[in-house]
Amino acid sequence: MENQFYEWCSRHRWLLIFGLLTYLCTAWFNIGIIASDDYEFGIARIVPAQNWTALSIIHASGIRSPIPNLVLFAFTKTAFFLGFKDPVTQLRFALLFVGLFSYLVYSTFSFAYFREDENKSSVALFLLSFYFLAPMIFTRPLIENLSAPFLFISCWAACEYFKKPQLKHLFISVATLTLACTFRFQAISCATALVLVVVIKRSWRDILPLILAGLLGLFLSGTLDWIYKGGFHASFLAYSRYQAENIHRFGAQPAYVFVALFLGLSMPPLLFQRYHNFSWRTHYSNLVPALLFWFIFTLAHSVVVHKEERFMVPMLPIFFILLTPLATYTWKHSKRRTTIFYALNFSLLPLASLNASQTNLINAARFVAHHPEFKSVVGVDGTLFNFPNAFIPRPLTIKDISSADLTKGTAFQCGEILLIRKDIRESIAKLEYMQFLGSSEPGFLEWVVIKLNPSKNKRRGPIEFYAHNNCPH
Repeated sequence: MENQFYEWCSRHRWLLIFGLLTYLCTAWFNIGIIASDDYEFGIARIVPAQNWTALSIIHASGIRSPIPNLVLFAFTKTAFFLGFKDPVTQLRFALLFVGLFSYLVYSTFSFAYFREDENKSSVALFLLSFYFLAPMIFTRPLIENLSAPFLFISCWAACEYFKKPQLKHLFISVATLTLACTFRFQAISCATALVLVVVIKRSWRDILPLILAGLLGLFLSGTLDWIYKGGFHASFLAYSRYQAENIHRFGAQPAYVFVALFLGLSMPPLLFQRYHNFSWRTHYSNLVPALLFWFIFTLAHSVVVHKEERFMVPMLPIFFILLTPLATYTWKHSKRRTTIFYALNFSLLPLASLNASQTNLINAARFVAHHPEFKSVVGVDGTLFNFPNAFIPRPLTIKDISSADLTKGTAFQCGEILLIRKDIRESIAKLEYMQFLGSSEPGFLEWVVIKLNPSKNKRRGPIEFYAHNNCPH
C-alpha cells in the first residue's frame, strides 16, 4: 500500500501541488471573519500573541474548552518569537498551519478512501482541493474546522473496518473521534455510527472492545479537561448547561435546513440525473459508514432548534467523499454537465478564496494599528459592531456615540479617531473641525450583497476615518 500511495502521489503531483498552493494562498490572503464566535472566542484570544499566555487563555475560556485556542496560540506565539509583532501576520501563521494540516489529511485520505479505484480517488482529491468553498472553509480557525480532519480519519477507519473487521481500524476510529470531540463536542454523535457499523457486520465479539475503547477516550478527554478546567468534562458540562438555558435566545430554524444546505452544495441540478448502468450497491457498499456518519451527524443537529451553517463544517469532507461516485460518473458520461461544473466552480473559487468577509472592519482596524498616535477609537451608531480590535497590538479605548451626539458637536481630542459608516455620515449635514483621513471599502462579494439587499447589509458598507483637523496625523 505504501508503494501504491507514492506512485499515486507521483501521478497526481501537479494536482497536489496546486491544491496545496491554493490552500496556503487562501490562508495567507484571506483573514476574513465568517462568524462572530470565530472572532470573539477564537481569534481575539490568540492575537496579539504578545498580550496572551497559555494560562490567560485557559482563564478566559469560560464555558468553552481552551484546547482549540491553545493549539492555535502555539503558532501565533511562534510567529511572535520569530519577530512578527503584527497580529495579522501572527494570525496568518496559524491559518497556514490549519490549511497545511487540513490539506495533508484530505489529500492523503482521498487516496485511502478509494485506493482500489484511481478515478474516484482523483475526483475526491479534486473536490477536496478545488471545490469553490473548500480552501476558504478548511483554512478557518473555527472549532468545527479543527475537528473535521480527525472526523474524516475516523470515518475512513470505520470504512476500513466495514470492508474487513479488524480491531486496529476500530481503535483508530475511536481515537480520532475522541480527538474530533476535543475540538467540537457534538462530533460524539458519530459514536452511534460506529456502534451501528459493528452491529451491521455482526462482529459481536468487537462490541466489548469498542465500549472499552470509547470509555478510555471519554476518560482521557475528561482528564485533560480536568487538568485545564478543574473538573471531569467540566467544559462540556458547562457548555451543555449554557445551551440548554439559553437555547431560546438563538432563534429557531426548520429541521430541513441542513439537508437543504447539502443539496445546495451538490450544485444542483448538475448531479440530478438518471444514472444508467450505475450500481448503487457496488459504488456505495464500502461507504456505508460514511453514510451513517453523515446521516446521524446531520440528524443530531437538525433536531436542535439553533442551527448555523458552520455547524456542518465537520461533515463537509465526508460529504465530498459521498459525492465522489456520482461526480465520477457524471464527469465520465456528460461533457456538458462537466463543463458547466468547471465553469461555475472556477468562477466562484477565487471569489470565495480571496474575498475576505468583513473587510471594511478589518482594514479599519489595520489603519488604526498603523497609526500609533491614536489612543482612542470612537464609533457612530454601531459602526464598531464586531470591531476586531485584536488586530491592533496596543491598548485602546473604544466607545460608541450616536449620530445625534455627533450632530450636536461632540468635542474630539487629539489622539482620537472617528470611524463612521459612509451611509451614516451622509445623513449628517457637516462634520465640524474634522479632517478626512481615508476609508475602508468592503470586498467584492460584500459589495454584491449590499447591492442585492442594501437595507439588511448596511453594516458591511464603507467606513470612513476622521480626526480633529488641528491635530498632527
